[in-house]
Amino acid sequence: MNDAAFVVLGRIFVRQVVGLLLIAVETNALHQRAWATAHSRHEPGEDFGCLVSTIKRRIPVPSGPRRTQIPPAVATEPT
Repeated sequence: MNDAAFVVLGRIFVRQVVGLLLIAVETNALHQRAWATAHSRHEPGEDFGCLVSTIKRRIPVPSGPRRTQIPPAVATEPT
């Protein structure tokens, strides 16, 4: 390949790397902002409680009766 091809490939590579770095920086900033927002409403010692309440809000609670035992057919199937 000639020098012009290397220049073009180099520019493409640099643009891709810069684009990935910008995405990483923006993702980090969004993560830090979300973390600060989530933890700004709680006392410093309540981090675990905050996590539990967040999990409880996101997991749908079934409205039907709860099953306490696994049926025998399901329990004996190999995994």
